[in-house]
Amino acid sequence: MIRRYYIIVYLMIISLCLSSSQDNFFNQFANQAFQFAYKSWNNQNYREVRHLNNIDKPSYVLATPGGSLYISSFMKNEVYWIPNIYKSQSQAVTLIHGSGLDGPWGMVLDNKILYVASFATDEIRKYNSTTGEFINSFGGEQYLDCPEGIVLGSNRTLYVASFLNDKVVKFNLEGDFLGVVADGSSGLKGPEGVLLMKDGSLLVTSHYSDNILKFNSQTGKFLGEFGKVDRPVGLALGYDGFVYVTSYSTDSIVILDSSVLPVAELYTVPAMGMIESYQSISHQAL
Repeated sequence: MIRRYYIIVYLMIISLCLSSSQDNFFNQFANQAFQFAYKSWNNQNYREVRHLNNIDKPSYVLATPGGSLYISSFMKNEVYWIPNIYKSQSQAVTLIHGSGLDGPWGMVLDNKILYVASFATDEIRKYNSTTGEFINSFGGEQYLDCPEGIVLGSNRTLYVASFLNDKVVKFNLEGDFLGVVADGSSGLKGPEGVLLMKDGSLLVTSHYSDNILKFNSQTGKFLGEFGKVDRPVGLALGYDGFVYVTSYSTDSIVILDSSVLPVAELYTVPAMGMIESYQSISHQAL
């Protein structure tokens, strides 16, 4: 039986972040007003700990092991940065604004370079992670059609979900195209989130087929269906070993174990109506 836990926050959650914390049994979640609710793995309680200002229409959250947050705003074409979430006075600043960025979504950080998926320009854009200075871009419509989720592999290979052409492609960090990892021949339709597992397999949310598909990240071999979720968008691997998947149509976060059976769902209190349309979920590995 699926257990249901209830979490009360304010406004619509459209981003969720699984991150490191100074308390090792906490993961942290962020909503549109950026109140943070912490889930204690011991007793499943939730509480708001902090409200962050100066965030406008966030769509994706990237947490780093050092305690900083990067937040992309799809509608505002901006990326915000909180240098240290653990400092009580740390506020969000606008790190990147416009300048060719159009519909920022997924992000990864490597060696002080921030890689941002630019949905409307079909490219991955590189920025200095602390100054916001634009470095260069790669991809283009030859390879990408509305990129969304991105993930960085241990071999410094960047995997990108290309939403409208039903592909997951890979690049090296210099921007060289390395090939197609997944396409519509496997049933992939509307890929949004990508997640590398510890065994080297790649999970991809297939939005319009209501499932999560599994691939060999090196060869691209299709390894089958990992799980079923209504209109899945983002996914992340929690510290408990479970896979967390956001469901856009049911306003829930579905938790899957390695046997692909749902072990829990996180729901809003229906009468409150405060959490709607979950989208991205991100996790920065330690």
